[in-house]
Amino acid sequence: MCPFQCQPFKQRRCPPVIADMLSKLKIECFYKQNGCPEELNYEALEQHELDCQYQLKQCRGCNQVLLRKEIEEHENICDFIQIQCQLCGVTHQRQTPHQQIDCLLNRQIHLEDRVKQLEKENKSLKDENAFIMKIFQTKFGIQNP
Repeated sequence: MCPFQCQPFKQRRCPPVIADMLSKLKIECFYKQNGCPEELNYEALEQHELDCQYQLKQCRGCNQVLLRKEIEEHENICDFIQIQCQLCGVTHQRQTPHQQIDCLLNRQIHLEDRVKQLEKENKSLKDENAFIMKIFQTKFGIQNP
C-alpha cells in the first residue's frame, strides 16, 4: 500500500506516439559492462537481456563467476563439479579419482543391501503364506501333510 495513497499501479500499453518514439531509440544492453556490444530497439531489448551471453553466471562446482557464454565450457572441465558414475551411480567431484575398483566395491555393497532387502521381503511373504495356510487348514479342517 502506498504511503501517499496513490492509485494502484495498472500496467497498460504505451500510447502509440510514445511506442513509435521508443522504437526509434537504440538502447545499449544492460550487460555492456561485461562486454556485450548490442544496441537494440526498445521492443527487442527485454528478450535480448534474458538471453544475453554476457550475463554473469556462477559455476555449480567452484562458484567462480563467469560469462554465460563461457559457463558450459568451464563446467565441462571444472574439477569441483559433481559427476555421477554411470556404472555404480556414485556421485563424486571430477577431481576425485574414481576407478574401476571403486565401482566394483560400490556395486558389491549395493547388491549386498539388495539381497538383505529381498531376504526380508521373502521372510515376510513366507510368514504371510503360513498365516493364510493356517486359516485355510482351520476353515476346511485340513491337517498338515
